Amino acid sequence: MQTVTFKNWTCNVERTKYYDGNIALQLIDAEDGAPVAMATVNLPDAPLEPNHVYIKNWSENEGVLAALVEAGIVRDTGIYMATGIVLANVCELLS
Repeated sequence: MQTVTFKNWTCNVERTKYYDGNIALQLIDAEDGAPVAMATVNLPDAPLEPNHVYIKNWSENEGVLAALVEAGIVRDTGIYMATGIVLANVCELLS
C-alpha cells in the first residue's frame, strides 16, 4: 500500500472509484484508520483520460498535490479543470 505524508499525518492512499467509474484517492490515517482527506474530486461531466484524476488542492486539502507528487503517486500534468470557483489539477496516476 502506498503512503504519503500530508500535513501532520502519515496516510495510506486508498484507491477506489466514484459511482461513475472515475478513480478516487482517499487518504487514511496509517495509525488509527481514520479518514484524513479525499484527495480527488469527481467531475462526472468533464472529460478525463484513462489513469488520470482531478486533485482537490484547495481549502482543507491545500498541499495534498505536493504530497502526492513527492510520494511518486501522481504526476501533475499542468492542466486544470474548472470546478466552479476553483480549478482542479489534472494528474496522471503513476502506479
